[in-house]
Amino acid sequence: MALGTFLEGAELQRLQQAHYAIQDGDSIVLVAEWSGQVVGWAVVQTRYREDLGWEPDADALWFVSGENAYLENLEVKASFRSMGIGRELLAAMEEEVRRRGRWVLWLHTGEVNYGACRFYEREGWSHERTVYPAWRNGAPTRVYVKSLSPTL
Repeated sequence: MALGTFLEGAELQRLQQAHYAIQDGDSIVLVAEWSGQVVGWAVVQTRYREDLGWEPDADALWFVSGENAYLENLEVKASFRSMGIGRELLAAMEEEVRRRGRWVLWLHTGEVNYGACRFYEREGWSHERTVYPAWRNGAPTRVYVKSLSPTL
């Protein structure tokens, strides 16, 4: 099953927009499969690109500058959650981000997305602050950060 058949609507459009960014190494997409079926995916941006269709604010530009990268999306099909797939997908993405020389990973998630907040905190992410971005119509949104620097 191809990733394009797993995605719908805006997510499928986002994947199509990211084609050249993926080709150029500015976006990373990983897929989780279970018995040949796509059950999850993750997307990281390593550089801002105008062709990705989003308007950057100061945070967005910071999250993809220098040694930073931005976890734009991590999704596992509801029927496959709590099976360790998200953890494995996130760990694989963190390793790929490190391999590409990025040492700090950022993400946003809704303040009321309690499951996601617990997941990221369990996985070693720190809640840095809460913001109220226009692209979420001012809804409280948590900013999480994780250092990927190797431990000594």
